[in-house]
Amino acid sequence: MGDIQFFVPDSASQDSNVLSIDPYALVEALLGQKVNKPASVGSDSLQSGYDDLDMKIEARLSREGNMRPDSPPKDVRVGAANPYSLVEALLGRNIDKFSINSAKIISNVLQTDYDELFDMKHCSVLFAGLKLNEKERKAEKLSDKDMKILNERDLMTPDLSGVQLLDDLEKIGLKDLGKTRVKVARMQNGKLHLMLHADSLGKTVSNREVTMSINELVSPFRMQKGHWIPPNSSWRD
Repeated sequence: MGDIQFFVPDSASQDSNVLSIDPYALVEALLGQKVNKPASVGSDSLQSGYDDLDMKIEARLSREGNMRPDSPPKDVRVGAANPYSLVEALLGRNIDKFSINSAKIISNVLQTDYDELFDMKHCSVLFAGLKLNEKERKAEKLSDKDMKILNERDLMTPDLSGVQLLDDLEKIGLKDLGKTRVKVARMQNGKLHLMLHADSLGKTVSNREVTMSINELVSPFRMQKGHWIPPNSSWRD
C-alpha cells in the first residue's frame, strides 16, 4: 500500500504546502487489501482537475455584461394575511398553534375550509382586496367599488331543521340542486354523506366580501381615518 499522505502545492503561496489524503491509499488501509486504481488517476491528477477551473470566469462575464441578474418584479400584489394573527385579532385572544383544534378554529372563524384558505382560486379572505386573473395566472388589485362590507344579516343561514328530502333544499334557497358542485362524497354504514357548495344559501367572508373588522385589519380599503386602532385592540406603552 502506498503512502496515505501527499503534499499538494498551494497556489496562494509558493513556500507552503497543503496536506491531502490519497483516497485510494486510505481505502486500502481500511480494507486491508489492494484496490485497483485506474491508470489515469493519481495524486497529481486529483489536483490537476481543479487547476483547470477558472473561478474568476463568472465575475469576468458579469463585468463584461454578458450575465445580468433578473430585474426585480414590478407591481407585486400577492400577499396572504397570516390566518393565526387574523383570527387572534378577531377573537381578542391567543390561539395555541400546536393544538390539533387550531385549524378548526381558524376554519370556523374565517368561514372557509382550511384547505382552501391559501389558494386564490377559492377567493379566500386571506387575500382580501385581491383577485386572481385566471387567464394570466396573476393577482390583481380590486377596486373600492368591488368590495362589500357584510353585516350580521348577510351572514345568517337558513333553518335546516326541516330538511327531510333533497327537494327541501331548493325550498330554502339552494338553487339548481342538480348542478350543485360536490366537494366530498363518501359512504358510511349505508348512508351517503355529501358536502355541497351551497353559496346561494348564505354568504361567507371572501376576498370581495368582508366584515367591518376584517376590512379594517387586512383590507387596503380601511374606512377608519386618522390614527389607526386595530379592532378589538388598543394601543398602550
